[in-house]
Amino acid sequence: FFYSEFKNSFLKIKEKLMDPNQRQTLQINTFYYMMIVLSILSVTHIAMTMTIIFGDLAGKELVVAGTIVAITLIGSFGLIRLTKNFKLLLLEMDDKLAKTNFGKETKDIPVDRLGLVFAALFLINAVIQLTNIYG
Repeated sequence: FFYSEFKNSFLKIKEKLMDPNQRQTLQINTFYYMMIVLSILSVTHIAMTMTIIFGDLAGKELVVAGTIVAITLIGSFGLIRLTKNFKLLLLEMDDKLAKTNFGKETKDIPVDRLGLVFAALFLINAVIQLTNIYG
């Protein structure tokens, strides 16, 4: 008895989709947040690279390395979370829009995997920078 009640209530919840207007607004905002995080990460990594190349790091290696590690970890995990949220919002698309060519193609975008790829690229860049500082 309890299992069937739980299963029926779960199925009712599962079938309920987000309001399309609310989903669209959240999706647009999440996309802009992703672009902001990517921009900030890019600018900070470029600034750190310029500091490593042109700056005198004698005695200040730990400060620069700490900044690189902190920015990279916070930014990479934030980017992964934002792309996961974006993918979840894409999956909330209603049937009417999902059946169009736009909807089919949009739902097929591997946004969450792209977030992992971008995060990995920033992590690789950070490792290269740290190797250059201590190498």
